Amino acid sequence: MAQNITKLNILVSGTRETEAEKATLETVVEKLNKKISKAYSVEYTVTKWPDDFTPGYNEDPQSELNRQIENGSVDIYLGLLGTRFGTPTPRSDSGTMEELEIACQQFRKDSTTIRIFFYFKKSTTDVFKIDFDQLKKVIEFKDHKASEMGILYKEFEDTENFVDIADTDLYNIINSDWDKDKWKKVDISKKKVKEAETDKASLPIQDKTESIVINELAQSENEDNNEDKLGLLDMIGGVDDDIALFTELLERMTKDIYYLGNITTEYTAILEPMLNKFGAMGQVKGSSGKQKLLSNIKKELRKLSQEYKNKSNTIRNNAAEFKVYIKKLLDYYRYYLLDYYNPEHDVGQDEAPNVSLEVFIDSMKESLESIKKLQNSMESIPNLSQDLIIAKTSLVNNLGVLIAEFTFAINDGDNILKEYVDKKSTE
Repeated sequence: MAQNITKLNILVSGTRETEAEKATLETVVEKLNKKISKAYSVEYTVTKWPDDFTPGYNEDPQSELNRQIENGSVDIYLGLLGTRFGTPTPRSDSGTMEELEIACQQFRKDSTTIRIFFYFKKSTTDVFKIDFDQLKKVIEFKDHKASEMGILYKEFEDTENFVDIADTDLYNIINSDWDKDKWKKVDISKKKVKEAETDKASLPIQDKTESIVINELAQSENEDNNEDKLGLLDMIGGVDDDIALFTELLERMTKDIYYLGNITTEYTAILEPMLNKFGAMGQVKGSSGKQKLLSNIKKELRKLSQEYKNKSNTIRNNAAEFKVYIKKLLDYYRYYLLDYYNPEHDVGQDEAPNVSLEVFIDSMKESLESIKKLQNSMESIPNLSQDLIIAKTSLVNNLGVLIAEFTFAINDGDNILKEYVDKKSTE
């Protein structure tokens, strides 16, 4: 009998500096759904601007967004803010705040229909590029208004940290608050008492409980997916090729990241003196020299934007390729080390699969750090033209997806090694 799956829609709301985190949430949800669909008969979907909205007409743009959000229904509101607060609407201080206020109204009306998450991104932005009027509004909301509204929030350092936090929180809220076909009712009339209880929904569950749930999930997956599993000999037959292809992919990624870093440095060196000169000519009106300089700046910006656009497509393809190869390799290591393991079959230490897996994990961690540094440097580049904004945003988002894939793969590999060590200690 087919399993009935309830779809829970996550509305992601936030300013443009959190685009990378918005992009990674789809990867988080895709992996999380594999765990929660069998155990709880639910799956997450993600709604975010602009991907999941259509053009429309209303009193103002935010009103049209609100109408489309209402038609799609929201089961979890997930808000994100960094140093920018956003643009005011006719009814609220920003679009993000208006969407949050609507979610809070829905919660107060019927707490069984929605849950609310809010996160603040700790800034890595150059202090000289921060809009302090915007930052002041964020601080005011974070330090005062959020508490007044009853919002319990979390902070994260970067995209990788957000992936870990969101994955944990979205799993735990299902484990603690989902009741068959709706959220558990929350009595908000006793607000002070309930604040501490609300916090439990976003804190990691106890190790013992988590272990029980994970074991049940693993057993369920074994029962349902046996026909999809390959035997050890089948895996060994193709693992050498997969390792070679995966190693080649990591090398290509490293070259791409290195190239992007170099091209950014190169164009920064070209543009900075041109921009300084242009700024010094600010009082000269109608100058042919000034117009020529502006034309040259735009030309360099178009070239940089095209470089970013081309590499953004490459990064996206790399993420998809990485996902395929890492699944095959981790399936092999998991099966060999956890299912096939026998002390009598141990080979030399230099050839042991656990040593090989450790090398892969170290390589992925090294690559992840390079990707994170590039993403941070990209986010600090000024928005000097529309082409550059579009290309840069696309590249930052795709780097975020790649960060999410690396983070999950490293975590899965570490878990396999931990289980392997535990298994050996009990033999």
